[in-house]
Amino acid sequence: MTETAKSLSQQNRKQLVALLVGIIILFFVCLLPFRLMALWETFFPNDSVLQVGAESYLNIIYFCRLLVYVNSAGNPIIYNLVSTKFRRAFQKVLRLYCCCCRKRLVLNRQAISVTSSHGTRLTTMSHYTAIRQEQQDTCRRVQDTCRTAHAV
Repeated sequence: MTETAKSLSQQNRKQLVALLVGIIILFFVCLLPFRLMALWETFFPNDSVLQVGAESYLNIIYFCRLLVYVNSAGNPIIYNLVSTKFRRAFQKVLRLYCCCCRKRLVLNRQAISVTSSHGTRLTTMSHYTAIRQEQQDTCRRVQDTCRTAHAV
């Protein structure tokens, strides 16, 4: 193995370890209160809930539930911060499905297709024009949905 391959392998291993440590810490920090709450409800009598108070008890439950959601939302953030492969793949997916990015991608493909042969260019341009029209229709529907939601 060459030196560059060894250093690349070592860098990938460090990224993997950092990723796993981050995911595990987030998991325990976010799910520990939920598990403690479940243990409390299981092993302590129902009178202990009355001692805490109904409002405080519900606030604790809502906080525990929020932390479970934070755990799920935090995983992709940690992946993005640590993994360059995840970052590249995520950017690729965004470019494919984002309205604004996809429109640019379609326009770039049309410009590239002009250099092809005449028959291919017409087929390619009509295909990407149909995709662009479909994408614009989808964006309009999403905007209309957002306007309707804000009006209500």
